[in-house]
Amino acid sequence: MNSANISKEKRRILLDLSKIGFPEIPILGAYNLSAATTGLKEHSHPGVVEICFLKKGEQVYTVNGEEYLLKGNDVFITYPGEQHGTGGNPEGKGTLYWVQIKIPPPKNTFLGLTQKDSAPLLQKLEKFPARHFHGIQQLQVLFESVVGRYEGACSDPLAKLSIAAALLEWLLMVIECSSHTEERRLSRDIEQTIELMNQDLEESRSMDDYAAAIHLSTSRFKAKFKEQTGVPPGEYCLRCKIEDAKLRLKSKKGSITDIAYELGFSSSQYFSTTFKRFENISPKEYRNKE
Repeated sequence: MNSANISKEKRRILLDLSKIGFPEIPILGAYNLSAATTGLKEHSHPGVVEICFLKKGEQVYTVNGEEYLLKGNDVFITYPGEQHGTGGNPEGKGTLYWVQIKIPPPKNTFLGLTQKDSAPLLQKLEKFPARHFHGIQQLQVLFESVVGRYEGACSDPLAKLSIAAALLEWLLMVIECSSHTEERRLSRDIEQTIELMNQDLEESRSMDDYAAAIHLSTSRFKAKFKEQTGVPPGEYCLRCKIEDAKLRLKSKKGSITDIAYELGFSSSQYFSTTFKRFENISPKEYRNKE
């Protein structure tokens, strides 16, 4: 299984690294969802630290009743025994990677490190400066390198060593990212684009138009926008429209068809399909929901 399998062929993967000699990593998982699905129920992991990296999309998580909104390239931490889930929200359209770390008893090794050598790392993993912070693209590359070597690890000692090295580098990178917990900042030109998108909810403007407005080529604009927001600009526009549609649906003013056309959808059917892809519920069901 290579890195492309996560993003293109597998909707969801779940690996137990204890099967290849790493009991400290009971679960390593990923999903790539093209549409929202049923949310995560409240649960906890005794003795386990869980690190999530949202590569693409948006996701709401709750921990002990407190709500957090993750955006593309964000990292999120839950600690042993903490109740967490999606707080009644769906698992959103996007790509998420997560690693569960079982803190070993004293004197046990950790990913091949002695207790003495692993102690500073474990101390960091048990208490980050913040539970929600911005990550970097290299986290995806390292994660997928682990997945790519997993199947051969039982028969190839070098593959197993490579997995241990990649996991250690991944954890150290997460720790480094956690030390930069300042609020996510967008460049002024991307901020201006987002302002335009929110003004244009009832208009039809192309990506070429947005790129020209901030004096970038379309390809550079798309890359820069996704790098800073975690989603492509076209999807960001749709998310803005869906958020506005939710307000209109709850106000009970106007029919679903009216809302669809007011927000620039070509038909009420396309609007309903798009709405359900992001919310895992139809516009009619959302309007009637308590």
